[in-house]
Amino acid sequence: MNDPFSIGPRLSGEFVGRDAELADAWSCIDNVGDSLVIVSELPNGRTSLLRRIEAMLRERGRRVAFMDALRLPQDITPAALWHKLEDRLGLDLSRSYSDGLARPVPVFLLDDFHELLSRQQMRTPEFLGTLRSLASMRVLKFVSTSAADLVTLGRQLGEAWGSPFLNTYREQRLGPLSSRDVEYVLALAGDQLSDCDRAFIARCAGGQPKLLNLLASGHLRINRAALPGTRATVRHQQTLHLLRNELGHLFRGFWARLASDERWCLLQVCAGHTCRSTVPGSELLDRPGDPALAFDHQRAAAVSRCFQGLPRVVLKRAVAEVLGEDAVPQLPSDMQTDAVFAVETESFLRRRLCVAAVLAVLRRQGAVGDDELRALLDPGDSLAPPSPAAMESALERLADSGLLLPSVSPPGWEIRPCALTGWLRDHLRAPDLLSRLMIHGADGYSLAPLYTFVHAHRERFAGGAGEYFKELYCDVSPS
Repeated sequence: MNDPFSIGPRLSGEFVGRDAELADAWSCIDNVGDSLVIVSELPNGRTSLLRRIEAMLRERGRRVAFMDALRLPQDITPAALWHKLEDRLGLDLSRSYSDGLARPVPVFLLDDFHELLSRQQMRTPEFLGTLRSLASMRVLKFVSTSAADLVTLGRQLGEAWGSPFLNTYREQRLGPLSSRDVEYVLALAGDQLSDCDRAFIARCAGGQPKLLNLLASGHLRINRAALPGTRATVRHQQTLHLLRNELGHLFRGFWARLASDERWCLLQVCAGHTCRSTVPGSELLDRPGDPALAFDHQRAAAVSRCFQGLPRVVLKRAVAEVLGEDAVPQLPSDMQTDAVFAVETESFLRRRLCVAAVLAVLRRQGAVGDDELRALLDPGDSLAPPSPAAMESALERLADSGLLLPSVSPPGWEIRPCALTGWLRDHLRAPDLLSRLMIHGADGYSLAPLYTFVHAHRERFAGGAGEYFKELYCDVSPS
């Protein structure tokens, strides 16, 4: 049987999805003077998308050059890069400023731009200024991919040189595939994958193309080797065990590129869900009879009642102190009743993981007593970083990337894809492994709250590696 899934960049054959991204890229290439950078921390199809753009350009007779920064020599100089580019385009770029170029403008496609900028010889005013001038004067259209966003790239460049180079860039955040596209991809396997298998793979992959193809391909191998009558849950566990090294390698590389505040957010969401149920993942199933979920909703209701009993000006002042004055206009309208205002404010703060910080400010102001504060606090609150405002910004970035989805249950988010949740929870069970996930940076985040949290709830994290997956998917597969 053929395996229709490829874990490498798709260089030929049918290209699935990304219609909006392709339209946006084409608009930039054809109509706008800006350059484009396609950003994704996870390897979720950046190269495949760039190759698709290349194929479309060649189909339309456009002059195009494609380069992979990882394949360029480490010691390549700017002069050597320009020479290589001129050879591939068949142009003399040095004469283009005065002579002009025939329209349409040639296009330079660069994969993994962040890797090129990590080389010291490329982080110079001469190279960056030339590239910026070629793009801004429409001599050359520049489209690239990057595992780092413009803010991160600008920060890296700013350490060496305060160039306005990135001012000419538009950022396109590459999120997960739609559920419709995921179904289409998995349907390529025909009857080799059951409906249950497809639901399992889709949930693990979370719409990330790399994970989707890796898990689907691995599961086909397991299905072919499985004995007749093997239960779906067993085959699913075998798939995750088979791919444990590939998944670990992928997630470790992804984790290294995240900012420390983004790591804090993912760890808190993961740990917050883990401590709430003896069946991890049950909060995603939203079963009304789950006592852990009942506790979560009771806590949210208690916080809402606390907010309802406070003057709104006091609550707004506490929110402003934690999140800044800009957050106050985002609160519910004053036209709402006290009850609705309190419930929506609790939800607003919960999604920013800063309920505990606001309660602490209210306690300091004397609006909330010690006993009431202890009753309202949650074990996961100890994971909050020093700056809730930075945390809110990190949550927005993770949500834009499709790595976090809003959840009706505290802590207000769930991690997507679920395979990443499993990798994180295996580390949360062991503080020595957990320490490897964090980096002590200039922001001064401390590991102490994480260690304290894990130690206090160590019975919740009991079990060996892979136990999370066994529990998480037991309700997805038929018995």
